[in-house]
Amino acid sequence: MGCIGIVGRGECAQLRWFLIHPHYRRIGLGKKLLQEALDFAKAKNYRKIYFDTTNDLDKASNMYIKA
Repeated sequence: MGCIGIVGRGECAQLRWFLIHPHYRRIGLGKKLLQEALDFAKAKNYRKIYFDTTNDLDKASNMYIKA
């Protein structure tokens, strides 16, 4: 259905591989996965979390910013 990953970069974590199968979008799964990733990073004591994305992923970018 979907996946998300956190990659350790020293004191920082990088959010990676945030993918949701189109059939499972708009039901809250993305928000749930993102929160799980943030909780994981917090539990591992990462000081900062960052992400890289492209301009065409507006919905994902907005989700990251809200989080």
